[in-house]
Amino acid sequence: MKIWHKILVGPSVAILFLPAPGALSAGMMMRQATAMSELVKVRGVALEMAMASAQEVGDVHANVYRTFTGSTTRERRSSRPPPPSSASASTPCSAA
Repeated sequence: MKIWHKILVGPSVAILFLPAPGALSAGMMMRQATAMSELVKVRGVALEMAMASAQEVGDVHANVYRTFTGSTTRERRSSRPPPPSSASASTPCSAA
């Protein structure tokens, strides 16, 4: 066997056999893309529902908090004596 035959054997074998793993990889990537798109469709809907529920729960919680704090604020205001009106207070400028 001549030297140039020995030099060309390695690259020739690589050129002949590397397309097989490449084709296998491409096929696996297409299957993975299909599976991922299905996951996004199925789990995306569930995620949107969960996020909407969490938002609604947060809104309810905020409204209940506002209701409680508003009622206690009104109760505190009603138990205090009313502030003096500014019309009855005499100032040195108004007396002149």
